[in-house]
Amino acid sequence: NYNIGDFEGATDHFYKGLNLLDKKPNTRQTAKLYNNLGMIFDEMEDFDRALSFYAESYRIDSLSNNEQALIGSHLNLGISYQNLKKYELARKNYDRAYQLAEKLNDSSSMVHVLNNQGTLAYDLKNYDESLAYYQQALDLYEKAGDLGGVAFAKNNMGLVYLDQKQYPKALAYFHEALEIAANLNLYAFQGDIYGNLSIYYEEVQDYKNAFDYYSKYNEVYDSLSSERQDHMIRKLEAQYQAEKKQREILELQQENRLQRQLLSSTKNMQVYLYVILFLVIPFLIVLFVLLRKEKLLARELH
Repeated sequence: NYNIGDFEGATDHFYKGLNLLDKKPNTRQTAKLYNNLGMIFDEMEDFDRALSFYAESYRIDSLSNNEQALIGSHLNLGISYQNLKKYELARKNYDRAYQLAEKLNDSSSMVHVLNNQGTLAYDLKNYDESLAYYQQALDLYEKAGDLGGVAFAKNNMGLVYLDQKQYPKALAYFHEALEIAANLNLYAFQGDIYGNLSIYYEEVQDYKNAFDYYSKYNEVYDSLSSERQDHMIRKLEAQYQAEKKQREILELQQENRLQRQLLSSTKNMQVYLYVILFLVIPFLIVLFVLLRKEKLLARELH
């Protein structure tokens, strides 16, 4: 559901999963569900809530010391902290994710981390550091034959060079990225590159090309605007439903706890009752025997 933008359906599915796992625990599945809920709230730009779910997923994975899962946990925590502009915490989590990926020789995870490290450095205007991370990512994409990744890395490098006003390098990287994106029919990504080229030409005061590329960007954007509008409506509706589901799951968990406490209290009362009966019945028997002896003795005296 999440992959096709049905956030309401996805949150419903994941919360139901959490409810089932509350009754029959499965540590790895629980961690995955918390992670997936974090991804949904990230998409809905509710970064604080996303962070809370990622943190819970990380806590569970830490208990089992699942290093492969911890790569994703640290990466997602880093993204949340970066979105919240808590850059030092973002850096620490990215660094830890990269260390684990390198230890496990997981090149796919390494390239994801490198891209995020590059974006963090770019946000902080550490351009040389950003370029170094993007170059490492580009090398891994090329080694793996991932052309979409190559285009993504080149576009990112173009943005860095544009900010540094190294215009010839920026233009070369944008055009290389655009050619790959066009060959792969990455339509939305082509639109992003058109937008970057429009900014480039505006900065070098070539207003004709700036206008032409802005028109191309607008054409792509307009063709996707209806879809994006529907997407936004689904996001808002899903956010409302997710909050509602979260309240319901908390209430259900509280109810389950109360039922368990009540059941435990009932069992304790039964135990106490058995103990009391065990102690009282022998006492009553002894008392009965003593009273009977007294009556018999009284009769003999008479």
